[in-house]
Formats: sequence, C-alpha cells, structure tokens
Amino acid sequence: STKFWLFLVGLLLLIWVVFLTLNHLHSSKLKDQLQLQPGFVLSKIEGNVLQGWEVFGLYDPLGFNAKEVVGNSDIEENKIKFSLMPYVSLVPSIVLMRASNKLKPPNTVKLQLGTNANELIVSGVADQIWIDQIIAKNLNLLGIEKLNTAQLKAKEIQVPVIPDIKPLQTEVENVQILFKVKDIYDDNQEDRLNEIAKSIVEMEKIAKLLNKKITIKVIGHASPEGNVKANQQLKVDRAKAVISSLIQRGIEQSIFEIADPEVETDTRLVTFKVVIN
Repeated sequence: STKFWLFLVGLLLLIWVVFLTLNHLHSSKLKDQLQLQPGFVLSKIEGNVLQGWEVFGLYDPLGFNAKEVVGNSDIEENKIKFSLMPYVSLVPSIVLMRASNKLKPPNTVKLQLGTNANELIVSGVADQIWIDQIIAKNLNLLGIEKLNTAQLKAKEIQVPVIPDIKPLQTEVENVQILFKVKDIYDDNQEDRLNEIAKSIVEMEKIAKLLNKKITIKVIGHASPEGNVKANQQLKVDRAKAVISSLIQRGIEQSIFEIADPEVETDTRLVTFKVVIN
C-alpha cells in the first residue's frame, strides 16, 4: 500500500511537471509570436493549456495580425482570447505604413525613413498636383516631423501635338459633287463622298482638341436652264441629297448648314465651305 501511494504521488507529480512544461512551452511560443508583431505591446498572458489563453496589451491596427499569431503559435483559435486596447504606434515600420496609407504614392514614388526616424524621404517622379498635396499634408503625419522631397521630381507635362486643320479644310472645300439631273448625283461620286466623310471626321477630332466647333456649309448649284425659282429649289434638293449621304456615312446632321453660293456657276454640282469658330 505504501508503494501504491508513492506511485500515485509520483504519477501526480509527473503529470504536474508535464502540465507546467506544456504551459511554459505554449505561453513562450505565444509570447514570441506576439513580440514579432509590429506595433504591439504585451502587458501579460493569463491562462493554461486546458482553459485557454487570454492576451492583454496594446495594438496598432496597422501592424497587428491576430490570425497570424494564432496560426504560428500552434494553439487552437478558440483557445486564445485577445483583450487589447488600440493605440498609435511610433514603430518605424508602422510610421512608414501609416504615411503610405495617407499619402497614397504612385508606383513611381518610394517612401522611406531617414537616419532620423522622424524624417520621411520621398523619392521618384510624380505629378505636380500630388507633390503639392503631400507637402500640404506634412504636418498631419504622426511620427513625421520633416518631409524630405529633394529626390522627388515633378513629371514633365506632355503637351499634345495638334495636327493642322487647314489642309483638311482646303481638301473639303476643293471637293465638287457632280450631278446628272435634278437631285441625283453621278454614280462615280461615291468615292468622293467617302473621302469627304473621312476628312470631316478628322476635322471634328482636331476641332475638339482646339476647343472649337466646325460648321459645314453645303452649297448647291444648278445650270441656268429653267426658271429661277425651280433652280433655287434644285440647289436645296442637291444640298440635301449630299447631306443625307454623308449622314449615312456617320456624320452628325447638326454640323451641316445649307447655304447659297457666293458665286454662281453653270454646273450641276454641290460644293462645301468650312467654318471654324
């Protein structure tokens, strides 16, 4: 019986030693993982391997990752409870992360802390607007007392080269659409209409870059045969026929305007006058 009690006491002592050893190993590993977290200040750890662990401390949301701690400590998630208070850390890596989140630098810019941890060095190339904004935000960056932009350059503004609209204007104004009779133009005029449509599209693009508007005056002409009233209507009908054909080729109707010829001709045709304003 004495041997039994000695065995039982020895067994209990062994279990207690194993329990203490496991507690020490788990708490030490948990503590090590917590200390690897930037922006975390550990106050204490309470608990054991049976009941679980409760961690007390301060954490900066930018640096602390609870899931990473649990995963690397080999402790079940439901066995760890975090009782933490948030705070703003001045750990260099957190300060740099906070600065990056606030300034949102483009990919062409690099942020780093100087030898003096309170100095933020900004280097690279960026738009002048962004540079002006970060200078204005300097005083609002916690942990940063000085902003060093000596290595930061403003991106050169590329001024777009706008093509000359005059050659296209001359090209359109030199086109003549010939008519057989009445408001029916010659069959061989289709290629001319295709070319003039392309030229008008290009002129519209250039005019937009110049912040200008173009108006295409479509001018109908008629031979002197017939009476004046009938010829006037024929001029309008021919202009309308050309406008309709160009609209079918994708040109907006709003840019066209039917106009009378400045100089009368004795040919059945339609000409163009381009107004840029």
